[in-house]
Amino acid sequence: MEDIEIYNLTVEVITSIVGDINESTYSDLNGTLSVSWIKEKKFNAWASSDFKIGQPPVHKIGIHYELARQLYRDIEEYCAYMEKGNDKELFDAWFSSDPNYLELLPSSFSNKDYQHNIFMAGLTWVLFHEIGHLNQEHGIIRDSYCEPSNNAIHECDVENEKNLKGKAAAIFHATEMAADFEAVNKCIFELSRHFEGKELEGAVKFFVCGLCCVLYRFHGAKSFLPSSKPEGTHPNPLIRLETMLPQIFETLDLPNVRNSTKLDLAREDLVYICTQMATTVGVFWLRTYSEGPEVPDGFFLEGTMNKDGVKDYMRIIINTWDEIEEEIKCNKHFGPPLGLLQFSDEYRELIFQD
Repeated sequence: MEDIEIYNLTVEVITSIVGDINESTYSDLNGTLSVSWIKEKKFNAWASSDFKIGQPPVHKIGIHYELARQLYRDIEEYCAYMEKGNDKELFDAWFSSDPNYLELLPSSFSNKDYQHNIFMAGLTWVLFHEIGHLNQEHGIIRDSYCEPSNNAIHECDVENEKNLKGKAAAIFHATEMAADFEAVNKCIFELSRHFEGKELEGAVKFFVCGLCCVLYRFHGAKSFLPSSKPEGTHPNPLIRLETMLPQIFETLDLPNVRNSTKLDLAREDLVYICTQMATTVGVFWLRTYSEGPEVPDGFFLEGTMNKDGVKDYMRIIINTWDEIEEEIKCNKHFGPPLGLLQFSDEYRELIFQD
């Protein structure tokens, strides 16, 4: 696919989704959601809100053409890498106990189809992440705790990325995770609405691959740098993946989701699928972009409890979210409560135990 075809496809898909959301949701609020297309060559997207308490929301999302182009090219290379099967022995060693691992790329889909579906999944998650910021009015909560700057929330916030510390950084990180959470919830809802049974299994694989391609693009091929406290505007991309993957299989394992989708997979199978797909994307990323033979420290997903500093980091995130959650609920415009960031009692106990 030529670059111009990627741009045209992206505009068509995003415009269609935003049009549907305006008709189904924003019209009831007397508000608007619009999209701005940015030519600057940056892997970036942003959300901007002109909302004032008591008035209809006026929301805008900015998407850089380069984000779409680079994401598509990454997925194109990933699919080519998987088809070549050069690391089959490695995946055999890792996943031989799981009967699903031979279907890492569903055979029921053509190369063109699964490449297209992975791209759609990654792109849609980016869109819903930005909508999550707007729906929960994260700009308001950030300005109330931090020095106001402007009304736009950028995924690549270079100006503040190195300077933000303390309470301000914690607020930014917690609201990024909240936008991640709402985006995953919305994506799983959409997948469950369109697919069922074996087709849903394939769609979940595509979604995990697309999500991982986005986050590894943000992270790069470097080591995970341990940190026990939030700094900058965004959580480490690998920490974001570590928290989103459990949300995927936990949501799919909900009784009402299972019943409506006829999903015939045990919870452990869902865990396997998410882990496998994330691992294949990680290996692909190293093969493609790493400059040396060494595996960067902490590069592969291993659970938040197993990464240095993350337990202390998550304590701050949970405490911060508990502090701002009620205000977020008051500002939230639409969608079920299930879309709000949640930490289970079991997870809290693990994080806060000495």
